[in-house]
Amino acid sequence: MWFDGLTFHATGSFLILRHLIIYFSEGYTGVPSVSTKHWFLLQYKPNSHRLALRNLHRQGFETFLPMLAVTQRHSTKFVQQARPLFPGYMFVSFELDTAPWRKINSTVGVTRLVSFNSRPKALPTDLIAGRSVCNGG
Repeated sequence: MWFDGLTFHATGSFLILRHLIIYFSEGYTGVPSVSTKHWFLLQYKPNSHRLALRNLHRQGFETFLPMLAVTQRHSTKFVQQARPLFPGYMFVSFELDTAPWRKINSTVGVTRLVSFNSRPKALPTDLIAGRSVCNGG
């Protein structure tokens, strides 16, 4: 299979968000780490990213929602707004073995954790490693 000049084997799972393609190979078991805290993908309800962020933070989950500055014209003036880079999706961090991650699916503002075989799959570390660049820090 070809995606933007990269070759992937046909086994495994693909996750496509706009121009970002995340590939999980069959042998991928998660992020090898010193810590057991990993990043996962979460789908939120339409126009509910602020509500989902607030409720996830209240429950003690760390979240990451990359934003994009968009300039729009409203009547005679231009207004700059921050919009989610991946509309409908954000990242959430937790320990899969110890955190009560199943309660994320019933959080107000959240549709579901993106899962494969009814178990969330940790994202590759390279994907989230540059998150401080997106946050401006």
